[in-house]
Amino acid sequence: TGLIINGAKQLVTSEWIDPVDEIHYIDILFEVCDFDGEPKAGSDMASLQFVDAGHLADYGLAPYTYKTISDLIKIGYHF
Repeated sequence: TGLIINGAKQLVTSEWIDPVDEIHYIDILFEVCDFDGEPKAGSDMASLQFVDAGHLADYGLAPYTYKTISDLIKIGYHF
């Protein structure tokens, strides 16, 4: 991402296996409150940006990632 993280807390680890494509996905979500640098997309992404969690459905996230974040919001976590 090009960011230097000055402390993070792991929130959740989730995994999902796509039964059609037989691909195993693992998400590890961290809370980062302090960082330096500007976000840059890596070679495995089209873009990288900070967005409002209330508008995640507008960004075409993978279904398993969207569900993980949505579940955190449902239990009261605020991004």
